[in-house]
Amino acid sequence: MENKNILTFLQLKNNIDNWAQEKGIHDKGSCFSQLMKTYEEIGELIQATQQEDKEAIIDAIGDILVTLINADWFVK
Repeated sequence: MENKNILTFLQLKNNIDNWAQEKGIHDKGSCFSQLMKTYEEIGELIQATQQEDKEAIIDAIGDILVTLINADWFVK
């Protein structure tokens, strides 16, 4: 059975692009700044994994995805 609450990747990407535009990331940021943010978030993921903090792991993975999508916006 299909879950209607699940976004397609394209919908998710569009939502993140809109959010980033609203937050000024597209105006003030760069691909490099987003990759540095990804690097920071990977550190948080490693720490959460060491602590076996499932909620923090999920949060960090989501943040990594957002920063990579933001970096991709600058490449295009």
